[in-house]
Amino acid sequence: MSQQADFAQACSSSIDLTQLPLILAGPVLRRTTAEAVTVWIALQHSCKIELNIRVTHHAGETIGPVILKGCGTTVKVGKSLHVVAITAIASGTDALEHPESSKVQPTQPDSLAKVAEPEALCLEPGQIYAYDLDFSD
Repeated sequence: MSQQADFAQACSSSIDLTQLPLILAGPVLRRTTAEAVTVWIALQHSCKIELNIRVTHHAGETIGPVILKGCGTTVKVGKSLHVVAITAIASGTDALEHPESSKVQPTQPDSLAKVAEPEALCLEPGQIYAYDLDFSD
């Protein structure tokens, strides 16, 4: 074996993967538009993740209702590396990437009804938004 291969073997055998946190990298804003937010995240094991984007009030001091929603399931790319890019949109579905997410229902239908007009669904420049990530197996 080469010296580089010996070093790689020594490093990999000394790492206890069970001691790593669930979130290995991220969340990272991958893309934002006026109508959608995509977040990328890398995890230690497979997981289904729900992304909720919420409007805030009073310069971010008060968190309001969910305005964008999306969900996705990680893809295994290594022994202990699973990644996903989740797009949250107003209807809560990402039909192109995750057709199964069309079953996601708004958590606050009364609040969401107030932003049902197309012009109200756009994210506004200068507005502070909050997000939640919910993890499930």
